[in-house]
Amino acid sequence: SGAGSGGADWFGVLDPAREAVKSGNGRDRRSTFLVEIDYVGTGFQGVQVNHGIRTVLGAIREGLEGLLGKDAPKAIAMAGRTDAGVHAIGQVLSFSTWGSTSEDEIAAALGKVACNEIRVARVANVHRSFHANFGATWRRYMYLFPLNTRPDGSEDVDCGRVQRQLEHISREPLHFNALAFASIRNWEARSDVDVCTLLHTSARRVQIGADPTAPALLVELTADRFLRRMVRILVSSAIRAARHHADDRELRRIVLEGKREGAALPAPPEGLCMVGVGYDSYDTSQGGAAMRNAPSTQEPPQSQPGPSAGGRASCDHGDPAQAARRDGT
Repeated sequence: SGAGSGGADWFGVLDPAREAVKSGNGRDRRSTFLVEIDYVGTGFQGVQVNHGIRTVLGAIREGLEGLLGKDAPKAIAMAGRTDAGVHAIGQVLSFSTWGSTSEDEIAAALGKVACNEIRVARVANVHRSFHANFGATWRRYMYLFPLNTRPDGSEDVDCGRVQRQLEHISREPLHFNALAFASIRNWEARSDVDVCTLLHTSARRVQIGADPTAPALLVELTADRFLRRMVRILVSSAIRAARHHADDRELRRIVLEGKREGAALPAPPEGLCMVGVGYDSYDTSQGGAAMRNAPSTQEPPQSQPGPSAGGRASCDHGDPAQAARRDGT
């Protein structure tokens, strides 16, 4: 587990020639690696490195520093940032190093870090232009919300009503300000980082395990990107609207008209898991910038939820003010 793909064109970004090393040229000795991990977020205070606080990237960096020493990467890109307590299946990382190492060595080193909470699913040596965040064209999250049965046999949330609330915001551009409190809104700065488009929404009743008394609402959201706390706010707001038998367009009014005060507080993070990231439109000639040119109306393939059977997700190492608005679920 965790070894390289043996030359397979995984993610469509492996360099067939493996960037043959040219003697004396430091640039050509640089290697870029893609790492796919799963993690249970309960014991982490988010993903970003934060000194004195236990985070996912903090643990990953610790493992790479133990392996590479001074050649350890200064920056690690992440396909999707998750809040404290949020889980991930198939989170994608990428980093570059001038140190001498291999896919198997990286997998072994990271496999020793928080081994009960982080699992290394795959490591691959990829084209140097690959970036886990900028190359992603869509991300997918799922939220599992337990349902309670009333004395009359009905359940406390109508899954069909939740689905109808979500349908009315699918394919619509959503701005960060619609989900932000008034104190941090900035309607003048409508950069592409502040806007996202939901590509697919789904809400359905599922059974948790084999227990017939443990029904749950499963909400699935796929978008070209996600804004800060967006998934959890949409889930809680859709559930509240369904419980109050509100008009099916209530959620649409909240997010498209910027009525943040009408939205519910974010749902608890424990029920959220990132389960997919797509690199379908990745173009190495654009250095991973294909994400910005991906058609917002193209729904990701449902039969292939991501680059592998797990999922994927996003983090931004650009402007910190803009990055803070993205993918903070």
